[in-house]
Amino acid sequence: MADPRIILSKITSWPILAKFALCLAALLLSTKAYFLLRPFVIADTPTRFSDYYVFWSVAQIIEDYGSIAAFDRDLLNTYLSQFAEPFIKDAGEEGSFGLFWLYPPTVLPWIWPLGHMSAEMGLLVYVVAALAMWSYVVKRHFEPHAGVSMWPVLFAPIVFVTLAFEQNGLFTAAILISFIYAVKNKQAPWLIGVIAALMLYKPHFGVLMPVILILEKDWRSFLWAGVFCSLYLAVVTAIWGMEYWQAFFDKQDILHQFVSRGDFARYTISSLGFMQQLGISYEVAIWVHLLVALLLIGIVVFIWRQGNWDFKIASFLMITPLIPPYAAVYDFTVSAFALGLVFPYFRATRLGAIFITAYWMAPMNFRTEARQFDILELPILNAIMVGMIVYFVRSGASKGDFYQASSSASQ
Repeated sequence: MADPRIILSKITSWPILAKFALCLAALLLSTKAYFLLRPFVIADTPTRFSDYYVFWSVAQIIEDYGSIAAFDRDLLNTYLSQFAEPFIKDAGEEGSFGLFWLYPPTVLPWIWPLGHMSAEMGLLVYVVAALAMWSYVVKRHFEPHAGVSMWPVLFAPIVFVTLAFEQNGLFTAAILISFIYAVKNKQAPWLIGVIAALMLYKPHFGVLMPVILILEKDWRSFLWAGVFCSLYLAVVTAIWGMEYWQAFFDKQDILHQFVSRGDFARYTISSLGFMQQLGISYEVAIWVHLLVALLLIGIVVFIWRQGNWDFKIASFLMITPLIPPYAAVYDFTVSAFALGLVFPYFRATRLGAIFITAYWMAPMNFRTEARQFDILELPILNAIMVGMIVYFVRSGASKGDFYQASSSASQ
């Protein structure tokens, strides 16, 4: 049987066109690329639903009726009905809760431009902007090293899953990567503060940012992050009003009912959703999830005190989407970057090479029709990955040791 390490090393040495062809094949297999083209190909036919159209519809509603109207379920689904079958069959509060807009006002600056564009033009701008941000941070921060180039990171299957969902995982990944490298490279504290403030558009993925700044004892950046987060909140409130905040908090009881009933479980690939799918009650599952989150934060602290920067960055990127009670597949886009960082360590052993290749390919099993995995591959693989990083840290092995082992295995 061919050694997977040899196969991988040969693939990474292919010419650029060959790598692009391989990545294109991964795109076709993993996400059915026609999703990206359907608004342009299908002119007068309702299209398959995707998350982008929620953002576009809310932006249009706010532009037409004001910010509070974003929480009008019937109005939202009226706008969405031009793209897909309405989600709401029963308008009653005790019936199917269907689709609500429950984002905080901090996301509005990101979707506001869509209110001034057609759905087709907005989608094009949205996808191009996401790819541009992702490509920029990968090209700027990822350093090709033994056994892996930039291309498997840039064109990982998870990237195209996110594009097929037309979701914001690439934006989240770009912010997280920019933040951790700004901290590593001792960038200006005000810049780190600005990057941290940008994560307020999905604040549940910024929970590790203050932890990292405390571990680095970067108190000036911590202060600047507080300043710019406060400024961000002030600007958002000044533009869209306190009434949006009030409406947002008034709707949280609906979200709580939706989550506690288990209706949310199949949309999230967190430990909370996993336990609810196993039939565990919400009251038990949420406490177990909290304990898991605290354990993961403790692992970050351990790695930060003893590991090198490859392990620090990889653990930060891998653990961030595991902590919140809600995380969808596109929120794991950032894992593609982390895989590239730890690849030299894993490929030093046959099992590690097989595992990391399986992780890279796992999103190909994602079923866009069902909006979920048959099993929760990514969080499970993430947990295994974190465990192996802890093992590497405890073993005290250096990158040079793994480079040498990888090189010998490839010969």
